[in-house]
Amino acid sequence: MLDISDGIKTDTKLDIKYKTIMGVEIPSVVMPEIEKPIFHYGLYNTTFSVDEAILKFMKVKQYILELAQLETIIYRLEKNIDKVQRRSNALKEIIIPADEKMAREIQNILDENEKEEFIRLKKLKHRQRF
Repeated sequence: MLDISDGIKTDTKLDIKYKTIMGVEIPSVVMPEIEKPIFHYGLYNTTFSVDEAILKFMKVKQYILELAQLETIIYRLEKNIDKVQRRSNALKEIIIPADEKMAREIQNILDENEKEEFIRLKKLKHRQRF
């Protein structure tokens, strides 16, 4: 069996490309097309199940790559969703209430200034009459 495993090529080519979706870098695994394996062992000591095992192993490798890609995408999206959620909570709980309070204070000051100006104008009119 060791001789059989030595005859199978190891894949060392794996290309990872990144694309940005909504500010999140998403990895994309690009693997060269799977070639039909060339078996370098005799059929005397083996059965067809060895060939099937090799072919299924190649499929499993492809599935593992896809799974790793999906897992990485989910992890990165989850991390960024958490970051956005924290920012949203900060806005909702801290920044927006502080801005609303400041807006109320400014509105009160403007209302007070408007009342003072109204009273001042009334007094001026009253003085002009007499």
